[in-house]
Amino acid sequence: MLDANADVKGLNIPDAMKRLMNNASLYTRLMKKFLAGGELEALKAALESRDVKDSAVAAHTMKGSAANLSAESIRVIALELEMSLKASEAVDERHFAMLSSVEEEYISLRAACKPYLED
Repeated sequence: MLDANADVKGLNIPDAMKRLMNNASLYTRLMKKFLAGGELEALKAALESRDVKDSAVAAHTMKGSAANLSAESIRVIALELEMSLKASEAVDERHFAMLSSVEEEYISLRAACKPYLED
């Protein structure tokens, strides 16, 4: 279980615990859902469809979830991606480069959380 005593690179767990009123069970459930990959897959699909608006919405969703979980590195990259998409007329290679950065951080976070999320 992810609680205030867990030390996971990429997470500010004490910050998340404050937001969730120290509910470690809720935090663990939310983290499992986030790490299941639905939001990342939605972001990939939106970018691959080359739809700027849908891609910006997907990046915004990823940013918000990462912020709620205090996954700061993912939040920062998703924010940069969202802002870049909102300022663009088309999805381009720099957006896919940012997606790669999000994926790298996501994979790293999943590996770091694994010992705390096993049933």
